[in-house]
Amino acid sequence: MQGTLTADASGTSSANGVLGTGATQGKVTDTGNMTSHADKLIYLAADGDYRIIDTVTANDALICGVFTSQPLSAEAYVIYSWGTSINKLIVQFGQKGVYFYDIEFDTNRSVVVQWNSSVYFYRCKISEQADVFQSYARFESCYLTKSGIWGHGVYADYLTFIYMIMSKCYCQGNSGTGMRVVGNSTGVCGTGTVLDSASTTGTHGLRMESGAQMTNYSTAANGYVVIRNFAVGINAVVGGMVKDTANNVYSGNTADETAVAIGYGYID
Repeated sequence: MQGTLTADASGTSSANGVLGTGATQGKVTDTGNMTSHADKLIYLAADGDYRIIDTVTANDALICGVFTSQPLSAEAYVIYSWGTSINKLIVQFGQKGVYFYDIEFDTNRSVVVQWNSSVYFYRCKISEQADVFQSYARFESCYLTKSGIWGHGVYADYLTFIYMIMSKCYCQGNSGTGMRVVGNSTGVCGTGTVLDSASTTGTHGLRMESGAQMTNYSTAANGYVVIRNFAVGINAVVGGMVKDTANNVYSGNTADETAVAIGYGYID
């Protein structure tokens, strides 16, 4: 399914930006014109890059991850406030190779992927939780968010494989998670992904449980994983495992990593 992105602003850079590498996120500079554009999508025509805007000042927009090449002064950009609005998506059992581009899903638990399916999301905004059950789901340049308590940006249950790159999960309420992965599920949360929270009360950036395994694999060239402002950045319990965390960038968490040994949690 192909949606249509909605342009929110456009302009040209007032100075050279930042390519980004490792812990340094890419940046576009346009003096006085970047306020209020956090959590939107920016497009640079020179390389065809679409990136999530992570944080802003009046002059700068920092992205999730890195750009293909350094943004230059006078380079054109467009900022999009996401795409075609759809209230709810249910991918029923056994649907293979389902693709979504430029869509905003905007109701409570707005995306549900049922068993034995494979689904791909590109440049999508998913509000109020994505649920994936025993399926494959890939999120690239996507923004996932959940308000209220006990919510998750994405919830992956029972033999699911999750692939999250150049994306952002934002937990708006208490006692929620950016990504909760359970039931012997596996996946990758890496390459420029940002997990962020509005509250450090009971929140987890990445919570792995019941035998679930996840890698945070990332390289300097593609940007490191950023996990910030949670009660626990990574929490591994009941046989949960997280590997390749050495390059993770932590800030503002009460605790960055907690592996519950009595429950055979493991973080490498």
